[in-house]
Amino acid sequence: MSGTSPHAVHEPAEPEPGGPAIVGRASALAVLRAGLDTPGPAYVEVVGDPGMGKSRLLAEFGRLSREAGHRVVTGTGALPAADHRPGLFVPLLRELGDPAPTASRLVERLTGPRRYAVLLDDAHLADAESLELLGQLCYEAPPALLVVAYQGRQLPPLLAAALRLIRPDGWHHRLELDPLPESDLASLLGIRPGPRLRRLSAASAGNPQFARALAEIDPALLHESHPELLELAEIPTVVYELRAELARLPADERALLAAAAVVGDEVVPSLAVSAAGLDAVRAGAALDSLIRRDLLRDGRSGLTFRHPVVRAAVYRDTPAGARRALHAHLATELRDRGATAAVLARHLARSAEPGDLAAAELLVDSARDAVPRLAADRLTAARALLPADSPADLRFELDVRLAEAWAAAGQPGPAREMLRAPAPADAAAPWRYRQMRVSARVDRLRGLHRQALGLVGAELDRVPERPAHHETPDTTGQRARTVLDSIDPVGAPERARTVLDSTDPVGAPERAVAEELATSGPHGAGLARVPTGPATAGPTTARPDDARPTTVRPDDARPDDTRPANAPPTTTRPDDAGPGTAGPGGREITALAVEAAICAAFCGAPEAPRFLARARREVAGVPDAGLHALVAALAAFVGIRYGGGPSLRAEVAAASAALDALRDTELAEVLDATPLLGWAELMFERDADALRHFDRGLAVAARAGRADTLPYLYLGRCSAASRLGLLEPALDAGQDCADAAAALGNRPMLGFALTFQAVVLCWLRGPVAAGPVADEAAEAVADAPHGDWFALVGQRVAARLRHSADDVTDPTAAMVRACGGPELAEVELYNRTYWCSVLVEMSVRAGHFAEAAHWLDRGEAHAAGLGLTGSEAYLALARARYELAAGRPKLAEEPATRAVRGFADVGWIVDEVHARLFAAALRAELSGWSAAEPELVEARRLAERTGGAWLRRLVVSEQRRLAGAAGRGTPGSRLTRREAEIARLVAAGATNTEIGAHLHVTVKTVEAHLTRMFRKLGVRSRAALVAILADEAD
Repeated sequence: MSGTSPHAVHEPAEPEPGGPAIVGRASALAVLRAGLDTPGPAYVEVVGDPGMGKSRLLAEFGRLSREAGHRVVTGTGALPAADHRPGLFVPLLRELGDPAPTASRLVERLTGPRRYAVLLDDAHLADAESLELLGQLCYEAPPALLVVAYQGRQLPPLLAAALRLIRPDGWHHRLELDPLPESDLASLLGIRPGPRLRRLSAASAGNPQFARALAEIDPALLHESHPELLELAEIPTVVYELRAELARLPADERALLAAAAVVGDEVVPSLAVSAAGLDAVRAGAALDSLIRRDLLRDGRSGLTFRHPVVRAAVYRDTPAGARRALHAHLATELRDRGATAAVLARHLARSAEPGDLAAAELLVDSARDAVPRLAADRLTAARALLPADSPADLRFELDVRLAEAWAAAGQPGPAREMLRAPAPADAAAPWRYRQMRVSARVDRLRGLHRQALGLVGAELDRVPERPAHHETPDTTGQRARTVLDSIDPVGAPERARTVLDSTDPVGAPERAVAEELATSGPHGAGLARVPTGPATAGPTTARPDDARPTTVRPDDARPDDTRPANAPPTTTRPDDAGPGTAGPGGREITALAVEAAICAAFCGAPEAPRFLARARREVAGVPDAGLHALVAALAAFVGIRYGGGPSLRAEVAAASAALDALRDTELAEVLDATPLLGWAELMFERDADALRHFDRGLAVAARAGRADTLPYLYLGRCSAASRLGLLEPALDAGQDCADAAAALGNRPMLGFALTFQAVVLCWLRGPVAAGPVADEAAEAVADAPHGDWFALVGQRVAARLRHSADDVTDPTAAMVRACGGPELAEVELYNRTYWCSVLVEMSVRAGHFAEAAHWLDRGEAHAAGLGLTGSEAYLALARARYELAAGRPKLAEEPATRAVRGFADVGWIVDEVHARLFAAALRAELSGWSAAEPELVEARRLAERTGGAWLRRLVVSEQRRLAGAAGRGTPGSRLTRREAEIARLVAAGATNTEIGAHLHVTVKTVEAHLTRMFRKLGVRSRAALVAILADEAD
């Protein structure tokens, strides 16, 4: 047989030029090199699951060994026996001159001046003759390195027996290839550390092959609760490495595996066997073999593939026609077994024939409860089933639903394609409103807020106002009932009393409800006192998770269904109503007004309050707690954006209570409420509440597959977490937001996210690390549309970053422009105090004291009446800097103290660190080192709590500077040798008694030494002594 022959294809491949370097296996390579360098017989077992890199490791070791002058021969168990020669050893026999395949002949040929490395891959697949010869070689012990790689879960008895024959007097090592840690996956995939890498690591379980596959797949399809989404992915080339493994399967096993892949991630054996068309005996044998091969695993929850990627690869590798037939068979079988619509839909979407209107209706119904990406798949399939002469309004409604699903899945491109056709003349009004709303949402996702407003605002202005909702006793009772029903019964009385005790004005209806809640306790007693009448009686809106799963059969007629059996599917629910009712028509007008107000607020248009007012009027008669919560959250955001009056604080609290009362399934329908409310809470310095809402929103969005809301939620989480000193989580959220915004093509949001990322990076790793991100952020927001809220905030933060880096000629003028001019017209009312303090700092640094005084006065005017502790702390710190720079350090002391206390009260750790450093420098100047020491110690403790290395170095640097200015010199240089010994023991945590015992001196002697050391170094505590000595070490 020719030496170049087909065998080379199956041998472990050499790394391709420019291919991925081997990572995470340095210790394994070291073991293999040690075996090669060991004289005499050496054995290494390399054990690992498929995809863990056994073949890659052997290929790299073979390359390095050849370069070192050793003789390397590779073999693989995938080779069949040929010409009476064992397949595993064919390359070795060919290398050695094709001797007779006996152990003694091989030992003889492997003995020589140059040491051999025999690398045997996939030994678990080897034929019986190969494994018998391997056992003989293990026993005969040739003076060579013998490496045997195999899958531990597929260890056949013959291979286990062969390995047991390894001579105990030889060099023997068993290498188990563990999953790669995140740091190695980052190198393998070329992905920076962060949340995406962590998700890939978790989804791949550290398996390099799976990680490479998943890294190439749309992240939206990696939904842990819906593994069937992987069926929709374009499977990357790396997955087709599995084809060689699949090609070796006998026909029955291949058929059963294909059927199992079509059944789903959790394999029901009876379904797979039925679809594969195997009898019980053949099916049992095939199933046992697939489990032995580790393609299927039999766990506690039943049969599963060894990884969802394997199932997706098998699914895609099954010919399209065979796949379709399997889906059709399973749809019939599952219908007979009474499966739910959701289960049937997956198979009907892949097998139903055009014109099957029953299947189309089932697909439309199932899409309502599916995650958006799956809903889009189901609706696309339903659309393909409609006959060419289907009514235009039916196609239109289906296209609107499909566009809505694509938008919710974070895919504005496909959504826009479905919205190109105009609404038919006879389209129902609610569907026209819905089309305009979805169109605006798609533009908003792309950052085109003004364009979106043009669409939705014009449509809303064409919609006639509904009849005024009069506040009669009956309707007030209905409203109170709605609020009562939406409030958590346990926390309602306490929240209501908070509203009543507030000094903020509260409207009469809100006060009536609050009084009712405050005195009623849980719902039972309170509801009995709510006036009801004919106008309030009737069914309430059911919560989505109250419904029980029902079995839906496409061919089952409903008792009240008078439509012909072949009638086209309806996309309108039975309770759909027109715009003048409280049904979906009223809901659609409310949703249209909400979208218009959001778009207007995001682009700074003056119409936002008007659209909010319209939304409030429309929602008044809609019995939907989620929609009420959405409008309340919108009111909070518009209020902080445009100024909401003295009752705004109470409105934010009420919106928070309404949102907290929603179940997750309800919140998933109105997820926009979460970022709107969260940002309002941030303005009111309710940071813990905001972070809680952002975190809940992210969890709900992830479960519901709502990729469209993720960038807004990540952005809010980044802002809230960074303010609370949670720097690493803030950085992760900023990276996630930037990735999501870039995928959407939303430049303003990308710029916003990058600016906050740069700020957090600066605190964590310093200005050098933050510089490139800050430059990218400045570029992203530079050409943003005028008035865009995201871009404006990004421009302000970017201007401050450039000022901190001395990277702008006239920072104050640039900041004033970013704020919308001298009146700060583009800055939220509740944020103007902060930006005035920034302008004070910039003016002081530039030596423009008159300007600084002007911005101080403006800041105090803006702060008056708001009662925002953090904003007042910013202004106090700005005044302290101003007074110190003006040569009045005594006047700076009181505002500096107020700033420290204010930041501590609101929990803004990073700001507190900066305030304490300023206070320390001021007190060192006024009263000496001892007055500064407590501030420095606390600043260091806080900096370490954030995990920010650069922030900690900043504190250390200031400690050194102040110590030097006070004439302290280097701490260690002022201590005697004995004092230095005691200092080291103190730093190690030793008590005075333990120090005395260690140094063989009395406790009083230790105390005397410590007293002298404290006096020398100007400290008053052991903690301060440790801190200042640690500074020297740094």
